[in-house]
Amino acid sequence: MSHEIRTPLTTVLGHAEDLLVEQDLNAQAQASVRTIYNQGLHLRDLVNDILDLSRIEAERLELEATEFSVSSLLADLCDMFQQNIQSKQLEFIVCDQVRTNAYVRLDYIRVKQILINLLSNALKFTEKGRIELEVSETHHGLQFVVKDTGIGMTEQQIGRIFDNFQQADNSITRRFGGSGLGLSLSSQLAHMMNGEIKVQSVVDHGSAFSFSVPCTVYLNTAIAEIQEPQSKQPLLSGTVLVVEDHPENRQLFSRMIERTGATVIVAENGARAVEQCLSDFPDLVLMDIQMPRMDGVEALRIIRSAGYSGPIYALTANVLMEEVKSYIDSGFNGHIGKPINKNELLAVLNTHLNFESDGKAYELNIDLSDLRDSFASTFEQERYLLIDAWQNKDLSTLQTICHKLAGAASMFEFPELASIAIEFEKVLKQGSEDQFQSLFLAMCDQLKSQESLAS
Repeated sequence: MSHEIRTPLTTVLGHAEDLLVEQDLNAQAQASVRTIYNQGLHLRDLVNDILDLSRIEAERLELEATEFSVSSLLADLCDMFQQNIQSKQLEFIVCDQVRTNAYVRLDYIRVKQILINLLSNALKFTEKGRIELEVSETHHGLQFVVKDTGIGMTEQQIGRIFDNFQQADNSITRRFGGSGLGLSLSSQLAHMMNGEIKVQSVVDHGSAFSFSVPCTVYLNTAIAEIQEPQSKQPLLSGTVLVVEDHPENRQLFSRMIERTGATVIVAENGARAVEQCLSDFPDLVLMDIQMPRMDGVEALRIIRSAGYSGPIYALTANVLMEEVKSYIDSGFNGHIGKPINKNELLAVLNTHLNFESDGKAYELNIDLSDLRDSFASTFEQERYLLIDAWQNKDLSTLQTICHKLAGAASMFEFPELASIAIEFEKVLKQGSEDQFQSLFLAMCDQLKSQESLAS
């Protein structure tokens, strides 16, 4: 349905847009075409909202996390709304209380979509005064607040606004129009991100919508170092347990974390992680998800039931928002994606470990070439394991090999190998047998070619 509806609508909008730039149209024709175009845009937005809600209800909407700066998001929103707000002779106030060069890993499109809906409502229902957009850091992530001096709502009206196809009351619909889908969709998107939207409102005085979303807020140290060449990180103290089944990945994390001054202990699977955690009680646990003997989710359950209450972060290449949400729902305190982002890792370490009082500092510039070479030296063995599993039609082992290679290949910058391994693991999970052989051969070829380069 998405394709069937959007294709003719795109055609209508495209031809209307072309007609608007025609010089030969008289004023009346121009006005008619502009009406067609503007109403077409409205219809497109309505269709998009309905399709998004349908995908959410069918559990088919996928959220994808990407890295972006908070300031770039605010700049985009300002560009979109500045002119329209000023055209109503309203004051537009933007208050950015987030640290300079702050970055997050969230679904940029969906976060922006929620804020567009909140700002659009504020603009629609405000005739005089001002609209404010405020963003700040919280203990758990970010909080956005959109305030207006508009018509406001009663408690009874607030109780209805997050329902599908509902506005505050029928008089609102008649006076201002709208489908009543924006807030419902925004609320559901916020919940998919483990966030929430709250509202406070007073009739004839305005409303304040707050959107809170959990995430790790970290500084882009590369930019900070350009601005402050002498900047260094203060040394940390504490113990970090790294649970990771790939040996080179364990060494990579150990090397990066030890550089900060912290102590690292490692475990190669979930069962060993339980033992280490309950004997050493580390200050922080970084837990891989897919591992032999016991996966990360099961290890987390046992560790929590045994009384360990310290922070445990999921360490995984699965960065789709619904997967991240499932980890949080399982009891993880947060998520660190692979390939590892240095700034994201530092933000987590700085949050949960102590700073040394003597003022000593460190620089996180590490030579990883030996670990990359060590990983490349395993390609021949991995290729033989892959061939054995293929000949035995052992799809479970094939999936395990693909997952292991995908994570390490991403970490150590073998992009083609990572791409094939990720795709092969995906079709193995889906059972798409028609693609098995081509991807198996592509994996073997890629491993063979990288063997040659390594030697």
